[in-house]
Amino acid sequence: MSETDKIISKETWWLMSGNFPDLHWSRLQIYDDNSAEVLQHRWQKI
Repeated sequence: MSETDKIISKETWWLMSGNFPDLHWSRLQIYDDNSAEVLQHRWQKI
């Protein structure tokens, strides 16, 4: 199953405040098969 076929069961966003434009954020997606993906600012998957 590819990542595009997975169903997201939960999504959480975090924002670390700083001086504009140096705002840092990340997103956690948990899929229905209990796998997860973290995406940080600049769209880097980890």
